[in-house]
Amino acid sequence: MNSNDSPIYIVGYGTFIPNKTYLKSTDVKVCIVRNYRRIWMGDTIFPFILKDPQNFGFYALVFSLSPSHVAKLDVYEGVETGLFTREKISVELLDGTAQEAYIYVPTIQTIKERNLKIEDDLEDCWLEEIQKNKEIVKLFPQLVQKMENK
Repeated sequence: MNSNDSPIYIVGYGTFIPNKTYLKSTDVKVCIVRNYRRIWMGDTIFPFILKDPQNFGFYALVFSLSPSHVAKLDVYEGVETGLFTREKISVELLDGTAQEAYIYVPTIQTIKERNLKIEDDLEDCWLEEIQKNKEIVKLFPQLVQKMENK
């Protein structure tokens, strides 16, 4: 990162975990994403998230990247094509502090086209995908835990 570039924090909840996008950062932490639900039906290689104020949350990674790298992630996530949008949220770090970060959320168009509903995945099936990578489980054991009522 250039000294002129302020880091941008990104939440990795899907493919950024198994494809190790977080390795491009020296500041990686486990966080809790509240008021969203991660949804994966197995018909794509990545999960989605939907707003769900009734959900306690799920564990994810938050990491900092340069603005130029975030621009590349926008392309990867299909921001220009309308698949996802990047939204700023507050996540909770494991020490209880808040961290502002950007998260990729499906657009209304994507939600409609894919008929995404909270009820599609009440169990957070993406956890099974994360569990397949023993290295990630060893580095970030919280990622494979289901969120309890906290």
